[in-house]
Amino acid sequence: MPTTPYDSSQDSQGAARSEQTSAVCPDAGNAGAAPLLDPTVLEELEQELEDVGTVRAFVSDYVAFWDERIHRLSSSLAEEDAKAALEAVVNLRAASTMVGAPRLSARASRIEGFLRRFQLREALGALPALERCGRDTVVELRTTYLLTSDCL
Repeated sequence: MPTTPYDSSQDSQGAARSEQTSAVCPDAGNAGAAPLLDPTVLEELEQELEDVGTVRAFVSDYVAFWDERIHRLSSSLAEEDAKAALEAVVNLRAASTMVGAPRLSARASRIEGFLRRFQLREALGALPALERCGRDTVVELRTTYLLTSDCL
């Protein structure tokens, strides 16, 4: 993966890549296509690690650090620090994928795409939907995974 944002003006395929990225990553109006949570991701991780406690601790940390992650991303975008924003959104996307949050991961991927194309304004515009989705995801993780009786 490149360490610098992709500039679509550098080649003739930029527009095609932009369209492909948009087709894969739901936009604000189409984000409902991906489920908020995919419980099989955590179930598979529990089976792979053979340790529910470790997975619960990971999910608990994810929930606890949500505010810090989103603050880091929003601050970086507000300061127009594309490198820091890209690092923050990649971290957010990867962690969201690992806890089985495909909708949030898709929204983060969309912002990542904007940042790789130096589209800071678009990335900033997509931030409120990411924040709402993140809050919903955190609530869902708390209520359907962390607070369920079979996980206690």
